[in-house]
Amino acid sequence: MTRPLTELMRIEVADDHMSASLVLESGGQPGPLDAPFAESLLTSHEVPLTRERSATIRRALEQYALNPGETQRVQIAFGVEPVHAQGPRLELRTRRGA
Repeated sequence: MTRPLTELMRIEVADDHMSASLVLESGGQPGPLDAPFAESLLTSHEVPLTRERSATIRRALEQYALNPGETQRVQIAFGVEPVHAQGPRLELRTRRGA
């Protein structure tokens, strides 16, 4: 039986909080609620949700739907330099791979 993707989806944040990746484990069944769920995972890890990150999540889910048998790892945010009082500045980088 195929498990819902929400059970196989996670956000990995680097120890230094300078990058975050969305991981979609193989064997899931994408559904219409997966994008908001992924966005809530991102914000629960204190990574700000931006329009670009939301679009990256949606593209990752579309790619996953084409090949749910393959684990996807998509880098959602990548920090470049600390910003004084605001913490790390995050920029969008996308990468697909297992």
